[in-house]
Amino acid sequence: MDPTRRLLNRVDDVEGVRAVGVVSWNWPEVQAWTQRWNAGGLDPQNPLPAPQLPPFSNAVVEDALRKLTRQVNLQTGIIHPSDCEAAFACFAELCDAQIAYDGAEIERWLITQGGWKVKDAWTLGGSRKGSSVGDIPKKASGLQWQQPRTLMES
Repeated sequence: MDPTRRLLNRVDDVEGVRAVGVVSWNWPEVQAWTQRWNAGGLDPQNPLPAPQLPPFSNAVVEDALRKLTRQVNLQTGIIHPSDCEAAFACFAELCDAQIAYDGAEIERWLITQGGWKVKDAWTLGGSRKGSSVGDIPKKASGLQWQQPRTLMES
């Protein structure tokens, strides 16, 4: 069975997985996943060292994501109002400080470093809809973060 994006995202949501081997004849289907993890190919003649994830491009954004990850219940994601409010506040503060960030990089960090579930990382990173940033960051940049209920109601 050729792996699909959906299957690989489910694998990402399994806790404690230390390594994954993917064999695919459909490169476009797995390309985003291999880029997320900076995965390399296997060659018995020239084994690759363990992949190193690239460093985050902005230390301030990475620190904000670490803080958010400590605040949010990763088992439920950002569906709880207090977790949603924390995510909203995180991105509102970045926007207020005019700190630029990349949605794909946020998504990659949340999944690979933060231990977030893929669907929650998509909500913040935005790749599910093909946008540059997710729903919460977009709304945080245009609204006052002290009013998170507008985010939950929309």
